[in-house]
Amino acid sequence: MKTKILIASLAVLLIGIFLVEDLVWAANYSWLAAPPGTNCDTTCTRAGQAPVYAGAEGSKSGATAQLFVCGVPTSAKRGRRQYSSGYVPGKNVTDTFNCLVPFNGKEYAQKNFVCLCVPR
Repeated sequence: MKTKILIASLAVLLIGIFLVEDLVWAANYSWLAAPPGTNCDTTCTRAGQAPVYAGAEGSKSGATAQLFVCGVPTSAKRGRRQYSSGYVPGKNVTDTFNCLVPFNGKEYAQKNFVCLCVPR
């Protein structure tokens, strides 16, 4: 019985250590506003950071483009006050200057967006 309690306590301790480490690691990420006419790669590089890579996307011609994590600010209005409620995550294709966000089964291109960056 004592062995089971000891193993369970050790498991909880290890899980707690990993969670705290992940929170510290996640705190290094930052959202940077992309100036008009730029993509996430350019925005993060200008700030001395690296964009968060999200994969590659192929086209019918066989060419591939890198994808980076971007976000579109969301807001809610209550009466006369405007509240920000975070970002809708999306993808920024290297060749475009938009953030493509999903909604209702489609992708929508947004020109005003932020990029997820991490220190080098």
